Amino acid sequence: YKIGVLSAEDAAQVKTEREAAHAIAIGRGEARHWWRKVELGAAMVTMPCWVLVRVALRMLGALLPPLVRGISRWLPVSIPGYGAGAQPLKSARVAVIGGGVSGMSCAWSLVQSGFEVVVYEARPKIGGNARTHSWELDGQTVTTDTTVLYWAPEYYKNYSALLEKIGIQPAAFHGPFMLRSTLRGEDEFYTCMPIPGQQHLQPDLRDRLSADFKVWERTVELVRRVNLLVTWDREPSFYKHNGILCYFNPLNMITMKTLLRWMGASDEF
Repeated sequence: YKIGVLSAEDAAQVKTEREAAHAIAIGRGEARHWWRKVELGAAMVTMPCWVLVRVALRMLGALLPPLVRGISRWLPVSIPGYGAGAQPLKSARVAVIGGGVSGMSCAWSLVQSGFEVVVYEARPKIGGNARTHSWELDGQTVTTDTTVLYWAPEYYKNYSALLEKIGIQPAAFHGPFMLRSTLRGEDEFYTCMPIPGQQHLQPDLRDRLSADFKVWERTVELVRRVNLLVTWDREPSFYKHNGILCYFNPLNMITMKTLLRWMGASDEF
């Protein structure tokens, strides 16, 4: 293949068109109906009350289960153990649609619980994206995996627990990835989580946007500190953002893009 280089005129035209498209996207985002933000704010403010309602109804359910089941049908929040999906299955046979990671995990768990399970999968092989793919490159066969085969165990704790339960031992490895930008009419790169000793692809966006990357680091640290105030947990996890305090997190109402803008990042970044 050949890599072409835009002329000065074409590069200027591309930049103008991209800036116009970016401005339109910004305008659409800012023109969203204000009532959506009001609804989100109302949900965040009232959620602690619903949490208390859930706790009270679960306690009441120990004495009057039918009453709590009836009440749960009319509430905007679910009551664990008493909602429509919490009723015991009347049949010992269960159909699972899709034989990917989630479907097969569900099927395995159901079998362990004594159910007869039938998995329906449209593809010739089960596993979904949990597979490898091979192709020819310069006379050699190159085999790579798809994204579902690697994960950060400190975040995907349930998945890691499942693999441990069924006896699969994962291997640790470095997983760098690169971002390629052509917003200025030429290639620029950003190498994220590089392997120790790995050279960054050039030209490196860190050089031109060094000030913005410093803003990014400060913003991430700010988010980490605010989240710590409402979770009291420094351990990385998808599952720690629960409890009443988390509903009062001001970052629930602020997008990362807006926060970066307030912190001083450029519009290009």
